[in-house]
Amino acid sequence: MDNSNLHVWSHMHGAIGFLSHVGNFWPEHELLVWQLLEEKRYAEANAELLKLNYPFYDLLHEIAQSTGIVDANVTKAAVELVGLPAGPVRPPARNLTAEEKGKLRALLKKAGVPMPRQA
Repeated sequence: MDNSNLHVWSHMHGAIGFLSHVGNFWPEHELLVWQLLEEKRYAEANAELLKLNYPFYDLLHEIAQSTGIVDANVTKAAVELVGLPAGPVRPPARNLTAEEKGKLRALLKKAGVPMPRQA
């Protein structure tokens, strides 16, 4: 089971699954990645990861530099941007600033994540 965002490499070495924050707000994308991995279409799987997963985790870690929180606040914000209820973050996490949320929104749109018009 891969929990280090090395899905292609892990699958090539026998992993039978992976964990991903992206699955919380776009499960169809992660199912596509898994299908590509299972079909050993590694270049295509990596292209999908480059489109969304890697940029998402880069932003997550960038925001963590100022918040000390590694995932909950960014993932919950992404869930809300796609129109799903996420609930409040728990302390010591904080909600994203307007600027951080704008970066996240732009990243999701660029990757083709389905979002409601008002997001």
